[in-house]
Amino acid sequence: VSTNASVTLGTVTVTEGAQVGTITKQVGSTNVNLVNLQVTAATQNFQVERLTLYNAGTTSASDVTNVKLTYNSNTVATGVWDGKYISFDMTSCTADCKIPKSETKNYAVQGDIPSGSSRTLNLDVKRATHFLAKDLNSNQYRTPTNSASAMTNTITVSQGKLNVTKVNNVPA
Repeated sequence: VSTNASVTLGTVTVTEGAQVGTITKQVGSTNVNLVNLQVTAATQNFQVERLTLYNAGTTSASDVTNVKLTYNSNTVATGVWDGKYISFDMTSCTADCKIPKSETKNYAVQGDIPSGSSRTLNLDVKRATHFLAKDLNSNQYRTPTNSASAMTNTITVSQGKLNVTKVNNVPA
């Protein structure tokens, strides 16, 4: 058996980006910032290929729709709900999902809220294996350091508004 001491496996870390905080959004809100993620590649270049987020809140898939993952306002993947989980397949993503060594990229998850009054949404990377990144030097997948398992992003859905106005020109 021989060893190769010159091979260095890369490390990648996923953390919460700019905090969304605890906020309230009305039913009917669109393009709502749901969570921000920061991905750092330490010693090698990485390609991010999949992200799965867990909803620790009470909203359902029909309450939060048109969910997308963005980088620099470009959509890199659309979300697919499966119960309490939403996944983003980024295997066809090119430069926006490549992270050069010693660099960080910030991603945002956005979506629409067509329903869900009095429910909450709280997205987290529940397990490190829910984030799939490939070390482009060794062509191996690496389990990231997951510092995004308890993010600060609770969104409470409130009722929509109904505006009633008086009109004096009603035909007879």
